[in-house]
Amino acid sequence: MTIYDRIRLLAKKQGISVRELGNRLDIGETTIYKWKTQTPKTDILSKVADELHTSVDYLLGRTADPDDLSPAEKEDVGEQAEKLLAGLSDNASANFFGEPMTDEQKLAMRSVIQTAMELNRKMAKKDDK
Repeated sequence: MTIYDRIRLLAKKQGISVRELGNRLDIGETTIYKWKTQTPKTDILSKVADELHTSVDYLLGRTADPDDLSPAEKEDVGEQAEKLLAGLSDNASANFFGEPMTDEQKLAMRSVIQTAMELNRKMAKKDDK
């Protein structure tokens, strides 16, 4: 599947044409059609990905999941997980079976929280479509 095919598929799911998508993004109504044979500019491809609520990696065929999180979204989720854990870092509030959490347990908890938050973000992206 080409970049154009992926864009056309996602646009169709959102009830818009490729031409309408181009107009919406002010990139010209035929620009995306040219991507059948030409390589798009990164900044424009990024705008298209944002408008279609997907990642550039999906449009480029690097992932098969159109709801995959972009690196920026993954970083944001990681930051949110860190903030959540910061609230748990006080030994009085972060307990594991009544004992203060070890650094290893906090790291494991961060991983679990980040994974859960990434899944929630992916589900929210599906709901936005």
